[in-house]
Amino acid sequence: MHSAPPPFCRQHVLAPVHHARRAALTTCALTALALAGCGGRAAAPNLPLPEAGRPVPPAWQAPPQQAAPPGQPAQGGPAPATGDPREADVPALLGATLTVLQKYRDEETAAAAIVPYLHKSLLDASGARLTTDVRSFSFKKAHGSAGLYSVPVTITRVRPSAVTAIGYGPTGEQGRSIDYFVAKRPGVNGMPAPVTVFFPAGGGPPKVAYLGSL
Repeated sequence: MHSAPPPFCRQHVLAPVHHARRAALTTCALTALALAGCGGRAAAPNLPLPEAGRPVPPAWQAPPQQAAPPGQPAQGGPAPATGDPREADVPALLGATLTVLQKYRDEETAAAAIVPYLHKSLLDASGARLTTDVRSFSFKKAHGSAGLYSVPVTITRVRPSAVTAIGYGPTGEQGRSIDYFVAKRPGVNGMPAPVTVFFPAGGGPPKVAYLGSL
């Protein structure tokens, strides 16, 4: 039969256990105090600071458009449909067209002011007035809804078409037609609408060939 160890032996054996328990309790107490000072939450991890002078945009924010050199489309918008440098003139053309439609609420005045921006196939034989059909339908619709769209224009999409010529007789012309979708004003519901722009094959500035989808 084994005899019980003397008291001083039990003290030496149990001492490490007591020290380990005391250390664990001390660690728990310190952790609890730290959490209480933080409102019960662990401290947030340290994140890298944004580059100086360049705030981080929200995740939903689209990249801002950057100013482009003359003859080149703005960065951040839709890619050009062709390599034609005249595409860079389209935002100004569409902006001027919508400005006329929004500014002149008198239909007669607006019809006269918009002529310089339209292709000749939309004009009568005089070249100074809209044809009766254009005036009664596509122009009338565009004039009534132009206030829904942003100026300066925001082009959201570019869609080339297979059209290689428009007009008839003296107003006929070969070239390329491209649809540019323009966005509504902020807060206005609805999808962007296409405006057809014609690029004459022989050169010359682009002109609006159809605006009845506005």
